[in-house]
Amino acid sequence: MAQLLERQGYRFYACDECRFAYKDQATADQCKGFDLANGMRSADITGKSIAPPDRYWQAVLKFIEEEQKAARAAAAKPAAPASAPATPGAEPAKPAPPKLTPEELEARKKAALEKAAAMKAQKEAQA
Repeated sequence: MAQLLERQGYRFYACDECRFAYKDQATADQCKGFDLANGMRSADITGKSIAPPDRYWQAVLKFIEEEQKAARAAAAKPAAPASAPATPGAEPAKPAPPKLTPEELEARKKAALEKAAAMKAQKEAQA
């Protein structure tokens, strides 16, 4: 049975053997069956994948998750009082990163996913 992955509002089904992601569970199960039966991947089946298990896709998801973590941390962290005394020998405090609105965060997610799609298309065009 394929593994269900839900990230940032997207739903994928990943083959348990090769980790390629598909839009539907039937194709992911078909991929797994072929992998187990033949010990290799089918070009026809993996051609239907929407997310190959390569580095740029993982980097996009990691980027989105890091942005979400930073936004949550910035929202949860109280602001330091302006009159806080400096500790002798301590490094000066770095300014806090700007807080992102939900709209800005969604725009960054969309831009990252579009960049990943463009990279995938460029990679496929070279192959």
